[in-house]
Amino acid sequence: MDGDSSHVLGGQLRPGSNTLVGEEVLNDARAIRADVLFLGAHAVSETTISETSTDVAAVKRTLMKSANSCRLLIDSSKFRPRVFMTVCNFEDINEIITDEDAPQEGLERILSAGVKLTVVGKLS
Repeated sequence: MDGDSSHVLGGQLRPGSNTLVGEEVLNDARAIRADVLFLGAHAVSETTISETSTDVAAVKRTLMKSANSCRLLIDSSKFRPRVFMTVCNFEDINEIITDEDAPQEGLERILSAGVKLTVVGKLS
């Protein structure tokens, strides 16, 4: 595959977002194998990663099973109360990457769970 190509899994476009959901995307996600999965989350609280939608959480869990390594990319605004549907717990993630404005308490929970933590500074 050359560097100019890309691939998008099938599915239904979730209204109001760029997120694909539905059985087609779940089937496609089960069929792929990835070295590294970078994923986001609606909320990170205590040691739980959560989403507002059952469908979105299901897609993320399925993609996680298809990857050798899972890395969570979240900015400091994602450290907030848990929402509707659990995606996973910290121990299911290999690394959490966030920014320097993340709350110290949240960073300490990540480290206490034994998850690799990368904190990045602001770009000037």
